[in-house]
Amino acid sequence: SSLFLLHPGRPPIADSGWLPMSSSHTEGKLRLLNPLSIRFSQPRIAPKFKDGHLLDETSAEVYDTTPETPSAGVSAPSDSAPGSPPYETVLVPPFTPIRVISWRPKLRRPDGEAERDAQGNAIMGERAWFALDNRRLHAMQLAAAKRWPRRCCVVVRCIEEVPGTATQRELRKFRTTTEGRCVQVGGRNGGTRTWTWATEAPDCTAAAQAKVEPEGLCAEDLWDALTWAPRATASALKISEGGQDEE
Repeated sequence: SSLFLLHPGRPPIADSGWLPMSSSHTEGKLRLLNPLSIRFSQPRIAPKFKDGHLLDETSAEVYDTTPETPSAGVSAPSDSAPGSPPYETVLVPPFTPIRVISWRPKLRRPDGEAERDAQGNAIMGERAWFALDNRRLHAMQLAAAKRWPRRCCVVVRCIEEVPGTATQRELRKFRTTTEGRCVQVGGRNGGTRTWTWATEAPDCTAAAQAKVEPEGLCAEDLWDALTWAPRATASALKISEGGQDEE
């Protein structure tokens, strides 16, 4: 059956509209990436989407598929990773693909101020994939953590160029104080809780958590989603056609 019907009667979830809808639905390269290797760009997220769907409930709606063997004569683009992807499960959410960017964030103190060296220059953290859609990432990390130790992936849009657009402006909102490894979940005026996927994964040791790293830090290092997960990608694109992209 078509993956377009994975969420019957369920309207597409609205998420973080950091970019105009016309660009966020089409920009970047569609790739497969383990959501556990993606980091949060902001220090705090609300516990639900703007349309009222709770993050945890949305995560429970994620479906499993498996990577597909390309049909005869079909080959992956030359600007993607060669060979077969190492994933056991492709996660299919009821919202548009998470937008991710390979980025070196500023290191920040708990109060949010940037760490600086003796010359006053901002100290940069390690390069990693960061989400531009933090609530979507939380939902996908929760889904992947509950399937631990299965190696999962999700269709993402890799944003690599940062011209003088909304993307560049929104990068200034990268305020994580933990290099994106955890996030506070809660309202602005209410209580919050610290969330990290390792606390949800059954029997996840610190050593195992440390081994969850992305297969590469540019789109060319990742597996093409259209080649290896065509049905999951088609589902994501179908949801994108709905034109909703606000969190």
